[in-house]
Amino acid sequence: MSRIRTELRRPRIGDWSILLAAGALVTALWLAGPAGEGTRAEVRVDDTVVARLDLRQPGTYTIDGRLGPSVLEVADGAVRFVDSACSTHRCVASGAHSHAGEVAACLPNRVTVAVRGGRGDYDTLHY
Repeated sequence: MSRIRTELRRPRIGDWSILLAAGALVTALWLAGPAGEGTRAEVRVDDTVVARLDLRQPGTYTIDGRLGPSVLEVADGAVRFVDSACSTHRCVASGAHSHAGEVAACLPNRVTVAVRGGRGDYDTLHY
């Protein structure tokens, strides 16, 4: 019985190769770094661009969606939903978005906000 426990505790070459691969992956992700700070927000309703907002200019904007108005706020280099005509208000709960590539959406109202500029990770992925 003690021989079996000793065999299970001793690291093997496969264990070391998995640890090495995991370390290489972590290093690569760290070197890639986070997305850059965004400089503008692109607002769409039903896939049509209705506004481009400069994230360096604070302000409140009302966007007319399918169900009614969605209110966006630009402050401190970020954009967020303040209010929307939807019933769930998940868009409001998503908070502020400031990094390039981030997207906030009010799906029932068909309003999306995508942060652009800086160095975005991915705009879209297709298979």
